[in-house]
Amino acid sequence: MRRSGLAWLLVGLWGCASAGAFRAGERAEKRGEFDVAVLQYAKALKTAPENRGYRVSLERARLRASASHAAAGRRLAGRGLFKEALEEYRLALDLNPESGTLAAELRAVEARRQSPVPAPALD
Repeated sequence: MRRSGLAWLLVGLWGCASAGAFRAGERAEKRGEFDVAVLQYAKALKTAPENRGYRVSLERARLRASASHAAAGRRLAGRGLFKEALEEYRLALDLNPESGTLAAELRAVEARRQSPVPAPALD
């Protein structure tokens, strides 16, 4: 009897941990901290892999984080900061590896970085 009570207590604590991570992910996502949201949702999903809501939230946060990094990469590339732009594009692609457009943008920025011709300046 004591063992089953302890088992239920551990199951309850495990569930609280996943729910706590999920709530932390929701708060981070609302603040626009998509990388933090990805980490928290992944932690929640790891403790409750059958939870479809956690899986959907993680995927949404991954796509939003990817879009955020891609936008940062575009801004940096526009300023001629190609090394930093490539880092952002790689992060975006890691979060959304199926995106063909991100891979193409990354290749284009890499080509611009290696090109001896300076990018045109806006007057």
